[in-house]
Amino acid sequence: MEFNFEYLSLLVIGLVEVAKRGGLGSRFLPLLAVLLGVGLGMLYGAVAEPSMPFKASLLGGLEVGLLACGIFSGLKASLGK
Repeated sequence: MEFNFEYLSLLVIGLVEVAKRGGLGSRFLPLLAVLLGVGLGMLYGAVAEPSMPFKASLLGGLEVGLLACGIFSGLKASLGK
């Protein structure tokens, strides 16, 4: 199985949930998700794929953060919380 950026979104969701339970205000959670996504995407690009261009790892990380926000808000809306 090949690892790709989409698996990082699950990690970001988990880390954002930990921050939420730790007392971080709900208005900062999407920003945290995007920042974590970009940070993890850049880390993945530097460590796992050193030949990956900087722009690609930056945009991949942004995708991860936005995907994590979308999954989180979609589940929240569907569960009615």
